[in-house]
Amino acid sequence: MVNANSVKFLKKGNMPTKKLELPNSLGYIKPTKKTISTEDHTNFQIFDCLFAKDKNHPIRYYDETNGEYVNFRY
Repeated sequence: MVNANSVKFLKKGNMPTKKLELPNSLGYIKPTKKTISTEDHTNFQIFDCLFAKDKNHPIRYYDETNGEYVNFRY
């Protein structure tokens, strides 16, 4: 699993006030009681988010041992 921290800015719209489950069991967005502040006293609310999606794509690579292209799925 890959973990990442990111900053997203929302200009319009409402963020959830309680845990919001994403469709098709892809994850959730949940507000926390944590905030961070910048030097100019801009406050940002922290959200706990999970987004998971399975990938199943075929790729081809050249196998130098056999001298042929091989299909591989990841």
